[in-house]
Amino acid sequence: MSDLNESLALSEELLAFIKQSPSMFHTTQTIKEYLLENGFTYLSEGSSWDIQPGGSYFTTRNNSSIVSWKVGEKFRDVQTSTADAPYHFQLAVAHGDSPTYKVKAQPELTGDGNSLRLNTEAYGGMLDHTWFDRPLGIAGRVLVKVG
Repeated sequence: MSDLNESLALSEELLAFIKQSPSMFHTTQTIKEYLLENGFTYLSEGSSWDIQPGGSYFTTRNNSSIVSWKVGEKFRDVQTSTADAPYHFQLAVAHGDSPTYKVKAQPELTGDGNSLRLNTEAYGGMLDHTWFDRPLGIAGRVLVKVG
């Protein structure tokens, strides 16, 4: 595959991922599915973990964040590490919760006719002008207080 074709294929893959991930909850689910398809094991955050050399694992919190990692084949338990073979690990991280607009706690604004407008606020560092020339949607989850 030529460099151009490879770049185009990777770009299309990225655009598909972005389209599947309109909120941090969707992003977490999309990544979770990818990890499961590629041999990673889900570990519940609240349980004890049996980490094995060569293993690939992930966990989630609140269905809005995800952490994944691979364990090297030569993994040494922290209790057996020495000055010559110290215990260590490396992480690479990112976040998927911003930039975005979030609906405020008292969201309802009067709209024209039968429409309802939602009061929003910018969250995260954003370049506002990049949002003004595109249609926006709403995605995420809704919490309802009963009683």
